Amino acid sequence: MIELIRVLDKNGDNLISFDEFCAGIAKMGIVLTDHEIHMLVWKFDHNKDGKISMEEFYNTLAAVA
Repeated sequence: MIELIRVLDKNGDNLISFDEFCAGIAKMGIVLTDHEIHMLVWKFDHNKDGKISMEEFYNTLAAVA
């Protein structure tokens, strides 16, 4: 999971911006609609600051497992 965060976090600030998330999803060959991407970011971004922290990313994925 940490490696996936590093792949998505292009500027290395330990946060995944909306643009980084979109670019990472596309780079992985995952095709989603704009609505689906917005819903995923909303699901991961618990504090609604527009960025996904490592903690938010991990907690969201851990809750699904």
